[in-house]
Amino acid sequence: MENIHLSQLYSASAENLFEIIKTGTLFELTGANEIQFSFWEEGTFRLTFTNRGEMFGTFLQIIPNKKIVLDWNVNGFGMEPERKTQVIITLSGTSETTFTLDHTGITNSDSLAAKKKAWMEIMHDLKEKLALQEG
Repeated sequence: MENIHLSQLYSASAENLFEIIKTGTLFELTGANEIQFSFWEEGTFRLTFTNRGEMFGTFLQIIPNKKIVLDWNVNGFGMEPERKTQVIITLSGTSETTFTLDHTGITNSDSLAAKKKAWMEIMHDLKEKLALQEG
């Protein structure tokens, strides 16, 4: 099994970053064509990428302004289906917040490389989005 560990400092409060996740903006940054989600523990999400694949799962734990744990599954994208990987997002800080993402249980190196690239792009786009909100 392979794991991803990424961390980024944002000029935003943990409350602001949590709200961005809660309202779906983080999912929008994936580039999915269709997004469905129910943001509560045991709520589900589905991200559909037309003619490419889909990501789906369940919110396993939500601690407001601190931590979100998701069961993460993938179909398509030219790879074998992947089940029961886990995404853990941790927020820590006050006026500036460290956003830490751990994606665990990834089954192969191709999937690891694709997920790492995607998460890095999402975290970069999130930084740009926050900068636009400030300015």
